Amino acid sequence: MRVLVTGAAGFLGRGAVRALVGSGAEVRGLVRRRTQLAIVRFDGGEPSLGDVADPTAVARTASGCDAILHLAAPSSANSRTVEGRREFVRSRAVGARNLVLAARTRGVPRVVIGSGYWLYGGHRGTITERTTSRNPNAVAYNLGAELAGRAAIAEGSLEVILARPGMVYGNGAWFLPFARAIQDGTYRYGERGLNHWSPISLVDCGRAFALLIRKGAAGETYLVVDDEPVRVRTLAEYVAQRLGAPPPRGVPFARVARELGSGIATALGANQAASNAKLRALGWKPKYPAYRDGLPPVLRELPLSGRSG
Repeated sequence: MRVLVTGAAGFLGRGAVRALVGSGAEVRGLVRRRTQLAIVRFDGGEPSLGDVADPTAVARTASGCDAILHLAAPSSANSRTVEGRREFVRSRAVGARNLVLAARTRGVPRVVIGSGYWLYGGHRGTITERTTSRNPNAVAYNLGAELAGRAAIAEGSLEVILARPGMVYGNGAWFLPFARAIQDGTYRYGERGLNHWSPISLVDCGRAFALLIRKGAAGETYLVVDDEPVRVRTLAEYVAQRLGAPPPRGVPFARVARELGSGIATALGANQAASNAKLRALGWKPKYPAYRDGLPPVLRELPLSGRSG
């Protein structure tokens, strides 16, 4: 099987490329910068230079593939700025539309669109794929990508699958600055930190993407999380203990909103205890069932200084 992965040199993309290559797939990785070509090669993929927002480049790269996995997202754009939001929409929503079109015209039967579980917003109970979305504004770019996929589902022309990972942790993305802030004593969670997040290791997230490409049911949405949601305060205190740092403290929501923007603050403060039952029904089993299993090896590889754990 040959799979096109967009954003192949990014945080999620690298996890997916490694998992796909490890499962025996041939991976074609689409990247925007020449400096990223070597990253895809290092992970075992065949790099291709192009912009996911360029329909010609996308169609050329999709030729000969059996499936497409859309993970492209801007690595440095600030979603609080107008230009940053445009970059996210360009990579996520416009990119998804171009990929769906390329799949139709180039005979690629299956498209998996990576999204995120922030679309659900906060819920008291357990979030499943049937849970209604409550807070799409902070991640409207992911909603746009999903809408492109849902349009193709409605037309019945492609096998489109939507994947919604939880809080993916690893050496990069949100987790590296999270750990660094805990280490230097500057991290603060909102209020008492009693809301739940649903983590997933980068390794397991990549394995889940690879499984969905092979076995996911067309037209379905899958949550990609581990077995155990965790309170934000508990997670932060665990990381602090492993790093030999003092336990973080909570601050009023208004302060988090001032520093990060109200949309991101609301998303981080939402209660999101999610279920992976639907993904497990495909035969998926996480290598790291809970944060306690997956975080120790990740923390050992992070570029941090002065650690005792």
